Amino acid sequence: MCLELIFYMSLFIWKYPFLPLEWIGKNAMLVYVGTLLYVIFADILFLAIVAALFLMKFASFACLLYKIRCSIVLETRKSFI
Repeated sequence: MCLELIFYMSLFIWKYPFLPLEWIGKNAMLVYVGTLLYVIFADILFLAIVAALFLMKFASFACLLYKIRCSIVLETRKSFI
């Protein structure tokens, strides 16, 4: 009984010197999660900007390809009629 009491008292006493480290660790985790969310947001924003630039650059080219494809399909349909 006495040994258990001494053991638990020593754990209770040794808890206090490490409280600042525990507090720093919890705050570091919060900062890490917040920074991670900013990184994910920035990544999504970057991909959206790249996709928009790609579409602006190649939208007319894609439209041209679509028109060529449509004209080929119409010509092949006319040849079957």
